Amino acid sequence: EPWYEYNLILAATTPLANSYDSCTGWPEETNPSNFTWFGLRIQAPDDAVMGGGMYFTNIVNLEEAEGIIQPYNETTPSIMVNYTFQSGDDTPVIKLNMNNELFWDSFQFSFDDDNLDEHEKVIGSVLCTIRESESGWTGTQAVVPTLTISLTQTVLEEGTGDDSDGATSSSLVSSSKATMVGGLIVLIVSTLFL
Repeated sequence: EPWYEYNLILAATTPLANSYDSCTGWPEETNPSNFTWFGLRIQAPDDAVMGGGMYFTNIVNLEEAEGIIQPYNETTPSIMVNYTFQSGDDTPVIKLNMNNELFWDSFQFSFDDDNLDEHEKVIGSVLCTIRESESGWTGTQAVVPTLTISLTQTVLEEGTGDDSDGATSSSLVSSSKATMVGGLIVLIVSTLFL
């Protein structure tokens, strides 16, 4: 059966929301200048064989104070994880949790005729103050921290899961991308990396 190699890339941006210009201040619990990415957890397919790559170690720290800080209005993606793995699954599901969110998110990559599968999910937002009164404050979304999960698929010649027998001569067939907006994460449960 076919065996596939995947390149997983996680990149983060912090674009301003359209309502940002309406901000008049920031609630005490909100940082007025930057967002922190932390507590990343990732789960690969059950049969995944991890390869190599890079990731910023701060991204997996469970404490926000030890995470990666990204200024607001960063629209150039910052790559935080770039890793390879092999699997016999041609439509892999990547499960991910970021910033200690209550629930995990699942992203299935189908690699259809468009060679691109993209999903977006709003996980959280950064609020600013637009009006204050004695009874409290009214806010609006000011920043939308966005995590982009990209998966590129390569079909290997042999379905062994081991490229030592010459299975490395392969052809790139498609790439798939899923976007998660809001809180972020990477933990590798099962056979994942980190």
